[in-house]
Amino acid sequence: MLKQDSVNLEIVNKEYRTPLLEAVSDGHLGIMQRLIARGANVNVVEHGGNNCLHLALATNEFNSEVEHMTMLDQFCVELKLGNEERCSGVVVASYLAHHGANFYCKNKIGRTPLDLIEEEDLKKMLKTLFSPQCVFCEDEVATETFFPCKHLSLCKKCCPQKIPKQCLKCGQNITSKNSLVGPNSSNMEVQMVAGPVESPELKEKDLLRVAKRLGRDWWQVAIFLGVDTTN
Repeated sequence: MLKQDSVNLEIVNKEYRTPLLEAVSDGHLGIMQRLIARGANVNVVEHGGNNCLHLALATNEFNSEVEHMTMLDQFCVELKLGNEERCSGVVVASYLAHHGANFYCKNKIGRTPLDLIEEEDLKKMLKTLFSPQCVFCEDEVATETFFPCKHLSLCKKCCPQKIPKQCLKCGQNITSKNSLVGPNSSNMEVQMVAGPVESPELKEKDLLRVAKRLGRDWWQVAIFLGVDTTN
């Protein structure tokens, strides 16, 4: 069926799971690989807000119906795991993240896939391998996140010089921002919200990408960043 061009890769069942999410949940590594090769969306979420990484980490072991996947061996080495772990949930999750799945996606109860990992050393290695991307440009690694909701993780280029008043996604009042990089990343940068936000310079490709993600609500980004929408 996957060889047919007319197959809908994003069709959902009653739990809002696509074929990819079902393949991950059932531990079918070969089907999962074929769906990704056909362009299946790796960041779609089901009714509980879980993405494929949430489901992979909840799956004890994956069964491979395809030839040996050397990339799984590579992640075993990078995560300092034995070869017996090559079909484990965390190794397969790393494979999915390599193809663009987001380790920082929160489900409806506010848990990310990383929150499901109990071993702190393993969690740190995954954070190093898969740093969060800027939610605006999607090109650069995020360097700042805004509290308390942490929905907005922005790169240096897209981050406004002054803290915005509200989160663009949930509407919560933003109180501070925290650096995601460097030796002092655990130290909070507390800044009071005051005065107008200076408008950063954005390239046309960045604005087009944001507009594509938000559709008719693109203008909210302009308000958030203080961009002049009359030009």
